[in-house]
Amino acid sequence: MLATKPTTNLLSNLLNHLAAYPETWDELREKPDKVEAAVEETLRFDAPVHWVNRKATADTEFHGQKVKEGDIVYAILGSANRDSEHYKNADEFRLDRGRVDHHTFGRGIHACIGAPLARMEARFALEGLFRRYKTICHPEHAENERTHSSMLRGFHHLWLEVEPAKGRI
Repeated sequence: MLATKPTTNLLSNLLNHLAAYPETWDELREKPDKVEAAVEETLRFDAPVHWVNRKATADTEFHGQKVKEGDIVYAILGSANRDSEHYKNADEFRLDRGRVDHHTFGRGIHACIGAPLARMEARFALEGLFRRYKTICHPEHAENERTHSSMLRGFHHLWLEVEPAKGRI
């Protein structure tokens, strides 16, 4: 199955973090029950979609700003997911956060219909990588390149070095 761009971005953001923090890679390999927490924390910490726009359906006021019916408004999901009033140590990647109330997949009528599939694809991909590879890291002099988008956050190029697990070719 071909993963969607946001799912690809989710995986690249997660693998980038794991390559930078090998102790987290080791912890997840040893405790696969934490894989779902890693996926959720990546969705919060380094979301694959950083903003969405919507059209206001009625006149309203939000934090002193008047919004008229028909105005286009932008929800900055990446910022909401790092709100220090909502998340303790919001700028830290934490497997023990225990919260899955991030805004990455939206809410209500605008909730992403593909969210369960994205979570499942990420979980299966990561579990497969743990079985196949012992370690992961950024190669020396790698020129990793983020996507050229203000809306989507992932990698255009993400170079990783892996060490096969014993018994793997």
